[in-house]
Amino acid sequence: MPTRTAVVSAAIVILAAAGLLNLYQVVDAQARQGDPYQIDAQIARLQPAVAALPPRVQAGYVSDMDLATARGLLAFNAARYAMAPRLLTRDATAAADAGWVLGNFSQPVDYGALGTQRGLTLAQDFGNGVVLYRRVGK
Repeated sequence: MPTRTAVVSAAIVILAAAGLLNLYQVVDAQARQGDPYQIDAQIARLQPAVAALPPRVQAGYVSDMDLATARGLLAFNAARYAMAPRLLTRDATAAADAGWVLGNFSQPVDYGALGTQRGLTLAQDFGNGVVLYRRVGK
């Protein structure tokens, strides 16, 4: 008859093995999922607009996605990453440099009219919700 210590030790080994198996399954599932937030796709989507900007510019940002939400903040941070080494500010009016503003939209709208309401001129529409604006007077 096994001793109590042997039974407890066997139980610990079984629980540890089960924990390791569970950890492996979680890590494997995450690895197969890849880029769940589609950051790479967003960077590729924004690339034509980024390429149209001077390399050391500070640009503003405008979007239909509220930056107070996780979705809006994720879109903004992906845009900031794509813009590097250029700086992207949260506010379209804070772009003090050359007056550039990146528009990143999730829904089709009249980009020209939206820009006009904010004192911006549509410089170029790259499609797929990505536009560049200039501040009026720049």
